[in-house]
Amino acid sequence: MLTGLTGLMEVRIRARLRHAGQEVETYSWWTSIAVFLAIPVTQIVQLVAVLQATFLKRVAWRGSILEINGPNDIRVIDEEPPVLPSNDDITKAA
Repeated sequence: MLTGLTGLMEVRIRARLRHAGQEVETYSWWTSIAVFLAIPVTQIVQLVAVLQATFLKRVAWRGSILEINGPNDIRVIDEEPPVLPSNDDITKAA
């Protein structure tokens, strides 16, 4: 369904651009087939990423390791202190 809607949108946009006097490059058959196959692959990758994030228990974020057991139950397993820039780094950046 998404492939059909994308194709319909592409046709309508190209028609408007032609009507406005802009030059529109035509698609080759290879490009059409590649787009047709890429849309379902993209949806599968998105689904896998969402499912993986849903069931993930441990997350490494900004140098810390967090354990997530629920929306209000988050524990810090390992935390590294933030590295602050030295005065030399600040004067070099300015």
